Amino acid sequence: MSAAYGRIILAFGFWVLTQMKSTAGADCPLDLSWSNFTSASSVCSNHDERGRCCRYINAFVAVSVVRYARVTGNLGVPSVFSETCLTSISETLELYGIPRNATIFCGFGTKIPVNYQCMGRATVMEMLQSPKFGDVRQNCEVPLSLNSNCKKCLNSGILYLRSLIGAEDNLTLSTCRDATFVALASQVDDRSAINMASCFFGVQGLGILPGNVTVPSSPSVLTPESSPSPVLTIIGRGGFGTVYKGQFSNGFVAAVKRMDKVSEQGVEDFSREMELLGRLHHRHLVSLRGYCVAKNDRFLMYEYMENGSLKDHLHSPEQTPLSWETRIEIAIDVANALEYLHFYCDPPLCHRDIKSSNILLDENFVAKVADFGLAHASRTGAISFEPVNTDVRGTPGYMDPEYVVTQELTEKSDIYSYGVLLLELLTGRRAIHDKKNLVEWSTQFMDDESSLSDLVDPVIAGSVDSEQLKSAVEIVRWCTQGEGKTRPSIKQVLRLLYEKLDPMHGGFERALEDEEMKGSMRANKGKSYSGDARCLQSSSSTSRSYCSRSFLLENGSPQSPPSMFSL
Repeated sequence: MSAAYGRIILAFGFWVLTQMKSTAGADCPLDLSWSNFTSASSVCSNHDERGRCCRYINAFVAVSVVRYARVTGNLGVPSVFSETCLTSISETLELYGIPRNATIFCGFGTKIPVNYQCMGRATVMEMLQSPKFGDVRQNCEVPLSLNSNCKKCLNSGILYLRSLIGAEDNLTLSTCRDATFVALASQVDDRSAINMASCFFGVQGLGILPGNVTVPSSPSVLTPESSPSPVLTIIGRGGFGTVYKGQFSNGFVAAVKRMDKVSEQGVEDFSREMELLGRLHHRHLVSLRGYCVAKNDRFLMYEYMENGSLKDHLHSPEQTPLSWETRIEIAIDVANALEYLHFYCDPPLCHRDIKSSNILLDENFVAKVADFGLAHASRTGAISFEPVNTDVRGTPGYMDPEYVVTQELTEKSDIYSYGVLLLELLTGRRAIHDKKNLVEWSTQFMDDESSLSDLVDPVIAGSVDSEQLKSAVEIVRWCTQGEGKTRPSIKQVLRLLYEKLDPMHGGFERALEDEEMKGSMRANKGKSYSGDARCLQSSSSTSRSYCSRSFLLENGSPQSPPSMFSL
């Protein structure tokens, strides 16, 4: 890899390294050297102008967070820096004539924090992509020095915050206001950001910046050139490009994907994946750690998955075969990810490319879905997709035949692909094997119950429970029905997986009998349960959790085929 590409990937490293706990004890990364404290110190010395004093302090911190956000993408410093920054900023303000009692009165650290996480949004990208934020950007274009422009911007911000946080407390409103400012101001240069701060906080004369300074140069902030050099190893190649394992000297490991060809379609896929993964958070989706766009180069940085792809473990002879139990758990993990995409995203998403190479496994073989370059959103935001005309794209063998013919995309296209994936787990055969479609090849065995054992991957044939095999085959048959309307929803698939295939099902049934379980969590051999309407958002990326009875009670169309067990 060339030095230029190495420097770009180092920039990714910087995005993450500033958040690592190994930086504990380091200097605060917020830089106030740009600030003009003259007016603020005069105002803060006047007991009658406490409100204006607090707005000055808030503005100084907010603009410093903006400068930090440009480099890291975060809406404030990580918690490991919080105490250091509060102390450092307090001392700086006092040094320049702002009384210590002023920071105490203004609630520095509580009412004026150094991290602006807003309603679960911790990054600039998450704010920019939140519903109705586009209206704020449109109404807050700099310069805002004219009073009419400022009012227009503030009014749009108020409407946005009302829709975002509803009836939350004033402290939440204040923090989200600051997050809105940081998201907007991080998109412009420092001089424009200060102009915007004067509007947002109602104070003037904040900065003393000569020229057009745009990026902080504080020595306390790491730069890509000074960040630990990673050891880069190629771990894969695909249609998108090359994937590297980057291991940094402080122990941080990440997977970095570089686009090989900057075609118009490739750029579109890159942008879609960057935008979607920036706001999707689920224990069974691979997390985006950062991205970089430099001239004709595109990079995405993900969490590193120790055990690679499911495809490798199913089809590479040098890999240790996956046990039957592990395969079932992987099937449940992927179904949980699809449930999140189909039912709990806003708007709901169709992945469009569910296949074994896009299922990655962590050190404990917990599965996570990757590669959202083809993902498509529902136009209405309804739970179920209405048919959407799209260009036919996907992977042969996994593609919904109805979608290929009609070019109408629904969530049932993902269901078909999931059925193929489950069949791949059962058989150990590729979706296209010896030039034969796996679904078509398997029909001869699935239609004859006495031949079901011939479907099973030979490496696990002796360990498969015959009743579980029957259940799995019926799920495959249901998911791969020719017409989308006769296929199940992913909630119905999960219902069957848990009831018929889950090795922990006995404990799950007992938990369901407890009528007081709603809103509580109960563990059974490391598994978590919840009465909430969705699966638990596990605090650990390596734990599996069960879903609520809500999907177990789902009924209605489509009905099970005649051969499907009674529910």
